Amino acid sequence: MSQPVTQMYDMSTADAQELVVGLLRDCDGAEARPASSGPDYYVVVECRDWARAHSIFTLITSVDPGATLINSTNGDAPETARLLELDLD
Repeated sequence: MSQPVTQMYDMSTADAQELVVGLLRDCDGAEARPASSGPDYYVVVECRDWARAHSIFTLITSVDPGATLINSTNGDAPETARLLELDLD
């Protein structure tokens, strides 16, 4: 059984962030959440395996060529990503 993968992307704009989260909303085997900190916009993606993570990387960087994968790990989202979710109010 493969481990889940968590990725965090730095997005170039709020519009790109919104578009990516919308595209991934109904994606089987993946969950995407927006996050922000000041003027910076992020997307945190949790997916079922590395094959899905690679496909999501391709999708995100195609939608937003300015997006950067800034963290990728097996398992649950890192604490830094969870803290950023608190700023979404």
